[in-house]
This record gives sequence, structure tokens and C-alpha cells, in this order.
Amino acid sequence: MKTEISRVNTIDILELEKNAKENECYIVNIRGGNIQTKKSFLELMTEKFLLPDSTGWDSFTDWMTDLSWIDNPCFCIIIKDYTDFLKKILSPKKL
Repeated sequence: MKTEISRVNTIDILELEKNAKENECYIVNIRGGNIQTKKSFLELMTEKFLLPDSTGWDSFTDWMTDLSWIDNPCFCIIIKDYTDFLKKILSPKKL
């Protein structure tokens, strides 16, 4: 499994989404400005990935390292406007 975090421009995002679709990846798009708190992030990810329970980082990490109920061969999470993502969290963005 390859895990990669990249900072890209709009054209790169379009290419990334195209490649992800061609590879039948499960794609989640997040608007950074809409997710300002840990709670809103966990709620969105619980919804998008159909997580049974995600009340904190530990349970979130457990479920995200499983995802066996999703049949796609790969996953692609795109956070647009990353500089606006989780702005209300005082500690650095370490996900």
C-alpha cells in the first residue's frame, strides 16, 4: 500500500482525480474551509467512509486502517484549500 501526501495545484488535482477514477479508487473531496475542528473532521470522515464509530483519533485511526467494507482497491482523499483546513485547532496539522 502506498501512502502519499502531496501539495498540488488545481491542474494537478484534476489529473489526480482522473487517475484515481481510472484506478477505481474510493475518492473523498474535502473543502478545507468547511472543516475547522477535529469534531467536524471526524464527523465528515465517519460519513464519507461509513465508519461504524469514530469518537476520537484512536478509533478513527483503527477504522481507517481497516476499511475492509469498502470494495475499492485504493483510496484518495483530496483536501482543497488545505491552508484553511482545521484552522481552529491550535496544534500543528499532523494527520
